[in-house]
Amino acid sequence: MNLTTARAFELGALDATAQHQALTTRAVTPAELVESAILRIEALNPALNAVVFTAFEQAREAAKSVSLDDPPSPFSGVPCLLKESLDYPGWPTTYGCRAFGTQPPATHAYPYVQRLGAAGLIPLGKTNVPEFSLLPCTESRHFGAARNPWAPDRSTAGSSGGAAAAVACGMVPLAHAADGAGSIRMPAAHCGVIGFKPSRGQHVRARAPNAIEDLIVSDALIARSARDLRSALQLVGDQPLPAWAPRPLRIGLILPTLSGRQPHPDVRGAIEQTAADLEALGHHILPFSHWPLDGEALMRDELTIWSAVGADAAAFARDRLGTDDSDALETWTLGLADWSRRHPDHPPVMAIIDQARRQYDALFDGVDVLLTPVLPEPPWPIGLMDPMQPFDALLDRVFSRMAYTPIHNLAGAPSVSLPLSRSSNGLPIGSLLSARQGDDALLLGLMDQLDVAVAPVPMRTE
Repeated sequence: MNLTTARAFELGALDATAQHQALTTRAVTPAELVESAILRIEALNPALNAVVFTAFEQAREAAKSVSLDDPPSPFSGVPCLLKESLDYPGWPTTYGCRAFGTQPPATHAYPYVQRLGAAGLIPLGKTNVPEFSLLPCTESRHFGAARNPWAPDRSTAGSSGGAAAAVACGMVPLAHAADGAGSIRMPAAHCGVIGFKPSRGQHVRARAPNAIEDLIVSDALIARSARDLRSALQLVGDQPLPAWAPRPLRIGLILPTLSGRQPHPDVRGAIEQTAADLEALGHHILPFSHWPLDGEALMRDELTIWSAVGADAAAFARDRLGTDDSDALETWTLGLADWSRRHPDHPPVMAIIDQARRQYDALFDGVDVLLTPVLPEPPWPIGLMDPMQPFDALLDRVFSRMAYTPIHNLAGAPSVSLPLSRSSNGLPIGSLLSARQGDDALLLGLMDQLDVAVAPVPMRTE
């Protein structure tokens, strides 16, 4: 195979749909498509640390079995990456925790992974995550920091930071991600790609049953084009997404965070420009001066939920490792578990989720869609959320930035980060569109109207 670097990056500039079309027209072979992705990963990953496990030989073998005569899906033969926390048979799952570095490989494929395989996607490896996916940055002790393709000294956000970085620079056109409080949408905003959090129950099971995670976590594929994202959502859902008939929508515009803080001027300008673009498409913008709910109370409830997830993670580590060694886990994980123990009188998790759903639903009495920032500021420097810094300092840094997205997880609602803007120094800023639970198709329709598609971030490869 005589594959040049230039040809590999030319193929990487195509979205997944175009890569598959190149296969069906015999413009490229499955082996060439996979080999081009391997070349791009090898060229770009040393600078970004987005990919933390590779299975290139397995991918090469998978390419040999791709059928071009009767392709079973729009992604047959297309290379992809999986989030490190997703179990894949024969591959390790460390959850970004160095204490799990020697655990045996996973043996079970949950339905989500089965669907990706049935669609003909070819996974090449796994992407970087924070420990147990508990931080909105990707800088674990185990893997080190994932770096933003737009500026390597800047964070990818998290927890699906490696996935967003890998798609942004064109390593692959699609990468699996999961979102429990913004973990798809925040990295998508930082890295300039599309990140969609589906409604609760919109996709098949991706992991072992867990009372909290089953309610708040959604899985999807990060992409660079709206058409890829739409097809990817169809692959993993049990019900087809209905068509949305375009019509003028009432779009509520909220700029402050849930706690009432104002966003960075660059973020404000970006969201106001998105509002103007939507208005030019015939939609009606209805500005809100603040969230019409008790946002600070909701964020306190989010801390209750998140600390319970941290306590579950710490208990899971103790059970699997058979040790209470505090050195095995990061300060942030241990701090969340300790916070949960020190606050035993918090409301029941189910009551928190039910109240958040009712408050969120009430927001839509007069609007069809909400437009907000994804994050209150442009991409921040690596190290700001180092997971080994004192817990109280990190707690403030996390919750002052994870300040728009958690409500959609608690409410089970769909939400999408769209890469529509840049900061004054050229870094991506995402616009967040959100709807009622089950209105996923409406958000996809708006995404189509905005004609969202982005090219890979140009990076030096020498």
